[in-house]
Amino acid sequence: MPFLLQNLWHGFYNQRSANLEPSAYQLSCTKTPKLLGFHDQVDIARAENFTSSLTIQVGIFNNITDALLKNISEGWSEGGLGCSLPGNNYPLWLVFENEGSSVSFTVSQVVDCCLKGMILCIIYSSSQESMAFVYPVSVTVKNFTKTTIEFYKRDAETASDDEELQNLMHNLEPGNEVEVIVAFARKYTVKKTAIYLVYGEEIDKKPELNLM
Repeated sequence: MPFLLQNLWHGFYNQRSANLEPSAYQLSCTKTPKLLGFHDQVDIARAENFTSSLTIQVGIFNNITDALLKNISEGWSEGGLGCSLPGNNYPLWLVFENEGSSVSFTVSQVVDCCLKGMILCIIYSSSQESMAFVYPVSVTVKNFTKTTIEFYKRDAETASDDEELQNLMHNLEPGNEVEVIVAFARKYTVKKTAIYLVYGEEIDKKPELNLM
């Protein structure tokens, strides 16, 4: 099954300036390799603090998902710590976001369309020391309508079998009340979690028979 993992992030280094008031800081930007991780508490007393984003894509690859991923990347680059994520673009995609490591939503019914894919976007922060070893990352999906709980865990940056993650998405139906929870093993604080549901035209409809 197709699976795309993109991790786009910027780090920010705060250094107290000797020529300014004690509350003033100097900010500079740097880039680092792709990383994944698990959620825990960051020591906020440290002088160095980094904010990063992680995207996980499930489902189809087409121009719609490409455009959405590009918008997410551009929003992260321009928004910095604020991270201006793209909003709804009905009927192509719908977004549900929340502060912290979980987000709840009701799967929407889009006329003449069906759910084709899902993109999970996680904004998190950590200290520099926790960036060296970051695996695994886990996703828990609670479907309150179907009274089911499904769990997906990834132990490496790439996985040979993503069938479990595909099943998480395929189990979602219109009207389902769902909660998605992400978890990081290292000292990461999840600042925001967003779910993008990507819709497409139904192609499995049986043609109407003309009996005349």
